[in-house]
Amino acid sequence: MIPNFLENLKQGANVTEEVKANIPASATLLFARHTEALLREIASHDRTSWRDEEDAYWMIFNCNADEHGSYVGLFVGWVMKQDTAIEKMWIAVGAEGLFWNCDRYRGAKKDEAESLLSRLRSLIELASQKARDGVLYSFDVVTKVDASQPVLPLGALRLGESLLVPVPREAEADKLGWGHNPHLAVLTKVSAVDKKDAEQAVGKNIFELLLFWTLISGSYCHPAKLLFSSKSSEQDAEKRMMDLSMAKADIERFHPYSKVNSNTALELAGPLWEHLQHLPPEAKTKVLSSIAAYRSALGVQRGLHHFVPTLAVVAYIAALESLIAQPFKCEGDVTCSECGPLALKHDKAGHMRTILHALLPTVDAESRPGIERMLKHAYQELRSAYVHSAQTEWREFAGAYLWQDITDADEFWREERPFVTLIRLDTVVRDFIIFEVLHDAKLLA
Repeated sequence: MIPNFLENLKQGANVTEEVKANIPASATLLFARHTEALLREIASHDRTSWRDEEDAYWMIFNCNADEHGSYVGLFVGWVMKQDTAIEKMWIAVGAEGLFWNCDRYRGAKKDEAESLLSRLRSLIELASQKARDGVLYSFDVVTKVDASQPVLPLGALRLGESLLVPVPREAEADKLGWGHNPHLAVLTKVSAVDKKDAEQAVGKNIFELLLFWTLISGSYCHPAKLLFSSKSSEQDAEKRMMDLSMAKADIERFHPYSKVNSNTALELAGPLWEHLQHLPPEAKTKVLSSIAAYRSALGVQRGLHHFVPTLAVVAYIAALESLIAQPFKCEGDVTCSECGPLALKHDKAGHMRTILHALLPTVDAESRPGIERMLKHAYQELRSAYVHSAQTEWREFAGAYLWQDITDADEFWREERPFVTLIRLDTVVRDFIIFEVLHDAKLLA
């Protein structure tokens, strides 16, 4: 089957050629990554497209700019299906059809077109060989992580293969306003084919560390900016990070403004990370899912997109429930007075009772009545009402704050005050996740 993209390539100013390929199904994605990386060495990226309905994958790059800034387009495309080898592909040099993106494209001269086609053939053969051999390189990618009130280490902090270093806020931070605080520079190791590929791949690798530092800081952490990347074999990333780092005295001045006690959090960071890494895969997945829900609650509570506090409650409760075993089902038979025996099995204990049974023993006796009352209110009046009936009592439309409303007597005198509930949920959920990680680690020791 001839892919549809050829209809837009075979035009007067374009030179198109079919090339045989031998890419096993297991190496198709790696082949695409190597092809793109090798093209970057000779040209600049214009567009990449994958159309699921046609299984067509293609890339367009620009090269050979002339004195007027006009350039020639390079095209590489093939049909790519999951679990299917690539046996042929198409290359092209030109200035029409799919190449057209602006008036700066120009047609290739005859000798120029043949030279570029030859380079594309060699490039494809090299990418094919690297993909078949499974060639990947280790890269150090350094990302700037931001948060409203992060905990900053007093120096370089190593967590496994990752390195965290505090870096100063931007030079123009005073003009930008509140919230532009010092940041974390986070080094993450990633396997990739070149620097650009490493920068694209780092998101998944850094996410676990983002979740972990959100838990440590009790503050929503997110990647703010890619700082740099380099091959791990060059061994310069850590030195470059240290050159960016803040002085210890400056970090200590920032500590009083962090959301949680910085010294306590930093003492916990190393051991907690080790415990997390040694959990069995299933238990670790549950913990990371719980932290992800906790982080989502912080993001909603912070009003990153829309301030919807009831959704924050839903996420907080989800963070708790993901760590707690589901209620046991009763083995008895359920019979309806009208329908007769049913296949349904009921829970021996409700979800709320299961949460309280797991959580309350982890807090001091004096706090238990207040926490129990707050959790029941949050679960029944907020979480369940919203999830099952789209009902909310927190008037999300009122704005980004939930202080006591002096214009409404019922709101002002209410027993469970919205803003206080959010803050207490934040603390209770964070403490419970930390307890569960440490507890599970002790059981495995």
